[in-house]
Amino acid sequence: MNKRSRSYTKWNLSDGSALAIEPKTLRKGDTVFRCHSRFLQDGTPQGSWYFSSSSGRFDLSAPEGTLNTAEDRFGAVLESFSSLLVGRSWVRREEVASRTLVALEIPTAAELTDLRSGSALMAGVVPGELTGGYGSYIRTQSLAAVVHSSQRVGLAAPLRFGSAFRQDGYYIFGESGPQNFPAGQELAISTALGEMGYVIVNSPTSTEITLMS
Repeated sequence: MNKRSRSYTKWNLSDGSALAIEPKTLRKGDTVFRCHSRFLQDGTPQGSWYFSSSSGRFDLSAPEGTLNTAEDRFGAVLESFSSLLVGRSWVRREEVASRTLVALEIPTAAELTDLRSGSALMAGVVPGELTGGYGSYIRTQSLAAVVHSSQRVGLAAPLRFGSAFRQDGYYIFGESGPQNFPAGQELAISTALGEMGYVIVNSPTSTEITLMS
């Protein structure tokens, strides 16, 4: 069978056209949600206000970085666990213990470029293409760089992993690395998972995995 190549819309945005896209304003005190690993890869504890300049979907290059948040706790959890939940009704207890779910208050008003909007579509940004797999996130990172150049402080976009509970993501720009903002309120990941119908289990055997799947 011949494989058909998948084509994507070209995002030839300039700073000006990015600025013309409808904004999404987060007000001071608005709540966003973040679910993330408790530790960085080198074992250093990771605070919730960590702006990544690594390989994330909308990460900026250092010295700038991007804070990944969601408008809803369910979306934050789905985004963090990502493929671990695809096609499953359960999650390992150690995966839950290695993460934290936090409600954060926006410290200052932030005007984001709303890539979910009709004006973004008119500019050639198709929301569905923002959630697909590309092998890498070079295209979406380049899009984030253009938005950053337009003097907006972040972007709003669909989260990658969908369900009936899926909400959208807010990707906020700032200085790369950990930042000293109020820590926020930790929430129970187990509660969010349970409300979405997932069961937390001890590390199952291969036979148990087959039965649960």
